[in-house]
Amino acid sequence: MKILNDDKQYKYKTQDDFINHHKNIMKEMHDFFINKKNIKEFIEPNLTILDDPNLGGAYWAYDTFYLNISNWNKINDYQALALTLHEGVPGHHTQVSYDVHSDTDGYDNLFRLFGCGSGFHEGWALFTEKLAPSYTDLERLGQEGLKLEEVMKNNLKISFEIN
Repeated sequence: MKILNDDKQYKYKTQDDFINHHKNIMKEMHDFFINKKNIKEFIEPNLTILDDPNLGGAYWAYDTFYLNISNWNKINDYQALALTLHEGVPGHHTQVSYDVHSDTDGYDNLFRLFGCGSGFHEGWALFTEKLAPSYTDLERLGQEGLKLEEVMKNNLKISFEIN
């Protein structure tokens, strides 16, 4: 994993490249899931940029995807798609939007039963990381190790959420 993580071909050249890549993915995934797959949307997600080395890489809250740029030069570009799917559409943004705005009871009951700090909440977002048609970016890179790295990170995320 360290060899892949340090490989300069996967690093962003500028902070603007990092931000614009995430913005473009948000737009593409919004178009795919909302416009093409007709997932109901209650409110469009916003992107807010943070620059705080004391925080993690990204967060979601209500209608906003918070992207922390403090370590932009240490993050690989192939990680952006999974992160954006996880936090935005169809991940946490869609998940909680349904709870807040939907007039159906089925999903609301599941969300209230399991809550937003549970394995169910993170499981949903981890599952959505694999739903985009462009998730094959990892295959396009031709690196089995990259896919393995993402699987290992996801397993760690699940472990921390459950504990």
